[in-house]
Amino acid sequence: MEHECIYCGQIFEHRHKGKKICPDCERAVKHGLGYLVRVDTPEDTDAYQRSIRQKNIEAYQDTIVAEGYADRQMARTLERAGKIKTTL
Repeated sequence: MEHECIYCGQIFEHRHKGKKICPDCERAVKHGLGYLVRVDTPEDTDAYQRSIRQKNIEAYQDTIVAEGYADRQMARTLERAGKIKTTL
């Protein structure tokens, strides 16, 4: 079976179905050479962070209403418990 290496893209033969790294890359990773992952960073990080924050705020659906929460919980609990007999 042939697979493509997730690091270098080289096609390699393997005996195990779950193998995703070619032998050369596996040797490099095991011996601590590793691979530097290149990440394209934005030039204006403040503007980038503001845009990400704004996008997350828009995507977040806040449905919790905090005002009066304790009163609603107490009323709900008393409603479930029903009347308590105070006489013997």
